Amino acid sequence: MHTIHIRNVNDDIYRKLLESCEYSQRSVSKEALVLLRDALDTNANDMLKRRRILHDLDAFRTKLQLDKI
Repeated sequence: MHTIHIRNVNDDIYRKLLESCEYSQRSVSKEALVLLRDALDTNANDMLKRRRILHDLDAFRTKLQLDKI
């Protein structure tokens, strides 16, 4: 297990984190970890979707150029 210390968290972000903790009934550390994990999972899924779309577009573009010949 690793430890992360976050400094200089502004009041607004910390207040929102505390509100989220109350709602989910988790500690600040656990809630921050869950939010970070979910954000990274979402970003990873979005990146995979974009890569697939770009790959499909490139394949389609190549096919169109071959059809012209």
